Amino acid sequence: LKTLKLAKKDGLTFDGCYRLQLAQINGLSTDMANNIAGVYPTMKKLIMAFDQQVCPQSMLENIMCGNRRLGPILSQRIYQHICRPDLSPPIKLKLKIV
Repeated sequence: LKTLKLAKKDGLTFDGCYRLQLAQINGLSTDMANNIAGVYPTMKKLIMAFDQQVCPQSMLENIMCGNRRLGPILSQRIYQHICRPDLSPPIKLKLKIV
């Protein structure tokens, strides 16, 4: 996947969708998303790997992107974006129909 723009006729595969979702995170390029997907080929495997870590925020920081590491800031940002540990459970609203 080289670009975020796809022709509708080309369709979107599950793999392409996963990579595009990663690339939507602020600071992540499609190349970085491809490198993460190379290590964790599905969103489910990525989330399961986060769940198995003692310090999941730093799990991705050593993934290489060219000649550089992904780094701690992006690793933490990806974790927070995908796992959303800062969000409380949704509020249940009781609607009264009049």
